[in-house]
Amino acid sequence: MVAAAPVTVTDIAGNIDRQLTFMDIEIEQKRYPHLKPKHGWLEKAMSYNPYAVGLLTITSGRITLADEHGHTFRSLGPTMITAAQLGIYRSTTHGFGNGIRLEDRLTVNLNLTTTSDTYQLLNDDLTVIPVLLTWLASFDVSVTDPLHLKRLPADFDWQQVTAAEIAKWSVSTPYAAQMTTLGARNRH
Repeated sequence: MVAAAPVTVTDIAGNIDRQLTFMDIEIEQKRYPHLKPKHGWLEKAMSYNPYAVGLLTITSGRITLADEHGHTFRSLGPTMITAAQLGIYRSTTHGFGNGIRLEDRLTVNLNLTTTSDTYQLLNDDLTVIPVLLTWLASFDVSVTDPLHLKRLPADFDWQQVTAAEIAKWSVSTPYAAQMTTLGARNRH
């Protein structure tokens, strides 16, 4: 079964509390995903992403949300987070090459519930998962973990995860359906 969900393509500040929104995550002065510089027009064109991407910055005492232009539009203390959910969406994107090529796309979903809103954040870098789990635990935030990601060993290699593994982990969870993603590849 394939599911569809709206994703913010512009105006992050106006849409973040209503639909899935791509956000880079900066925590402990490290950014996820760590993007490699693109050189030349062909490489830039081939790495095009149609979605607006904002920035979630997490420090020891503050969480800030910035829009696609880098303007901070929300700032809150970590104690204002009342709950979180962490999961991984599976989708298929168009690959490069002759004919129709499809590639798996795995996207982290972090839902942060605050005293006033719920933010459904997306990120392309699975290596952020253990960092987020550690951060959420440090503030005693209740985490819903339908894929049982907390149970994975500390040395688990997130860069080697496959869509088939996620499909097994997500049976009977909100992440079981494969999502549709048109024209967007992972940002690496």
